[in-house]
Amino acid sequence: MSKHRLASRRLACLLAGFSMFLFCLDAAAEEQSTSTGSFAARALHLGGGIDFSLTSETIAEQSSALSISLGLDGRLSYFLMDGLALSAIPSFRVNSGEQSTSLIVGASVGLSYYLDLGLLAPFARAQGGLLFGRASQDEEQSDLKGFLYGGGLGVAIPLFATVVELSADYQGTGLSVENAESSLDAQRHALLAGVAVHMVFY
Repeated sequence: MSKHRLASRRLACLLAGFSMFLFCLDAAAEEQSTSTGSFAARALHLGGGIDFSLTSETIAEQSSALSISLGLDGRLSYFLMDGLALSAIPSFRVNSGEQSTSLIVGASVGLSYYLDLGLLAPFARAQGGLLFGRASQDEEQSDLKGFLYGGGLGVAIPLFATVVELSADYQGTGLSVENAESSLDAQRHALLAGVAVHMVFY
């Protein structure tokens, strides 16, 4: 059997498996559709938040001083079933250190689980995605591109048709730092504390 046919069959099996997974999730959501809470199946959250982070950076195996950054992100979340949400997350972050400043735009996908206790809902989440940006150090400009990954814990508080979230997260990034003279690999590790507000649609 040719490699092309083998790859085509594997792709077909993967698509069939993914379709079956989505069908099962939809069936589970259908069974739970009588729930009308903020974290019930088929609920939609739309909003965003702000966070502050403490970041360490390593470039070409050389560590720099800790820096403080400010981040903004949006979030569109759809509840596949009670408590389980799939999110699309655009983000914007300004990172300022003693010697450099960077602006980074990101796009990621997240998965969160909420334990609805009525007045509040503790949650855990994870996310991963891509990053693009630009950094400046003295008069030198560099292009940034890479990926992010991370996760965290928090508590969500339903208030009328909105949800307020308080969270603490870890976020790691792997970046390629490119300028006219060189291309270097960089890693960042950050601890974030944030607050977000989401509107809830049923």
